[in-house]
Amino acid sequence: MNISNFYKAIFPLFLGLSLSVVIYSESIAPIYQGPDIQIIGEDFYKDLEFEFQNYSYQIDALKNGVPPLTLQNLPHDLNKIQSRKQRKSIIIEKDFYKDLESEFQSYSYKIDALEDGVPPLILQNLPHDLNKIQSSKQRKSIFFKSLLPMILLANDEIRVEREQLLKLNQRLSENELLNDHQLQILATLAKHYKIKLNRTQPQKSVDKLLNRIDIIPADLALAQAANESAWGTSRFSRVANNLFGQWTFIPGQGVIPLGRPAGETYEVRKFATVYDSVRSYLRNLNTHSAYKQLRQLRATSRVNGQSPQGLRLAEGLLHYSTRGEDYVKELQAMIRSNQLNRFANAKLRTSS
Repeated sequence: MNISNFYKAIFPLFLGLSLSVVIYSESIAPIYQGPDIQIIGEDFYKDLEFEFQNYSYQIDALKNGVPPLTLQNLPHDLNKIQSRKQRKSIIIEKDFYKDLESEFQSYSYKIDALEDGVPPLILQNLPHDLNKIQSSKQRKSIFFKSLLPMILLANDEIRVEREQLLKLNQRLSENELLNDHQLQILATLAKHYKIKLNRTQPQKSVDKLLNRIDIIPADLALAQAANESAWGTSRFSRVANNLFGQWTFIPGQGVIPLGRPAGETYEVRKFATVYDSVRSYLRNLNTHSAYKQLRQLRATSRVNGQSPQGLRLAEGLLHYSTRGEDYVKELQAMIRSNQLNRFANAKLRTSS
């Protein structure tokens, strides 16, 4: 669910809750006769958005009905969705690469001229005809221009979380106790990044989270997206917006791979937008035990005062593919041959 759709989703839910209060005040009998109502208490919009995703709740896809959700409160940071760093994302839906190229031109967006920053563009989907582009240079350019803004946007979300965590770490390093609000922030981050919160020794939780809440370099993300999706032309990138080969074990939540072995239940996960695929990929690398080495390499770079580099972090992806070391070498070769390190300092425009 993208940011603009989040507002669309939250408004009718809030309106419905308001109306239910009015109706209930005029009648003792309950109105709703469906499944048990699920009560959600989330203080931050991204956590509420994550809950919506758990219920496959999309405001523009309600054929299966609206889940019976009741909010204890609205997220406290709704005002930050639009105004964070005075930037608003633009949602683009283009089925043909020429139309997408025209859209890029309207923003004066050139992959080799990023001095003015990268426009904050979110793609609903990649063009379906990327495989018809004869020039590999042109295909790569469109692919990189498509993915780079979303990688930067998703990494910026992580930076905000890391800044919150660093503030908590600073307070603890000064032997100050965390107040209730700060403990709630820590609990939310722990839940999202899949660690068990240690309330009696919060520094231990902070230390674990510092290892997980950090960016994935754009060069590595671009190389993996290109490799896993065949430059956006694979079946799963076209029908599922899945650019990173991520699986799901929830029946009906993905696309069944052709030739899936008998008895297997996994599906290739389906995403509402390309941006959702990017965000899920970053979270996967930051939480899954298979990529512990990547996170350790990144933490070592931080200790040495260096920014994470894709070439180095690729060494921590031995378990991403059954090809192991050959897969890592291929990613590193893609980073070098396409000079993807040129995007190391790319920034989003502060206005579109």
